[in-house]
Amino acid sequence: MSFVLADLVVGGGEGDIAMPPLGLRISRCDGCERLEFPSIPTCPACGSETDLDTASTGVLGGFTSVLHAPPGVLVEIPYDIGVVLIRDKLCILGLLVTDSPLAIGDEVEVTPYRLGDGHLTFAFRASRQDVGP
Repeated sequence: MSFVLADLVVGGGEGDIAMPPLGLRISRCDGCERLEFPSIPTCPACGSETDLDTASTGVLGGFTSVLHAPPGVLVEIPYDIGVVLIRDKLCILGLLVTDSPLAIGDEVEVTPYRLGDGHLTFAFRASRQDVGP
């Protein structure tokens, strides 16, 4: 069994955050193959209908550390954010949560992330297949 919270699709499993993520719910245009996140029913480029799809991995295109809290932030300072390229067509900005250093070009995967107010969102972490023994 799986559930969708916002546009995060999480697979069944034991526990809360420990469940294996399936990915982000994105839309793929039938006409021009454009990808959108969050998912939308109609393509903004050509007006065609879109199909729902899931993206669970991407490539880190850039990142930075946030050292000063913007107003209303729900993440503990400092934190890292990155731009992740999905299928060479879609860039998504998101939190980076990892114990190991990341580099531009590394493969990352979607993971659930609990914010300070208790809400569940998504973040990116080093892909498990890229992590050594």
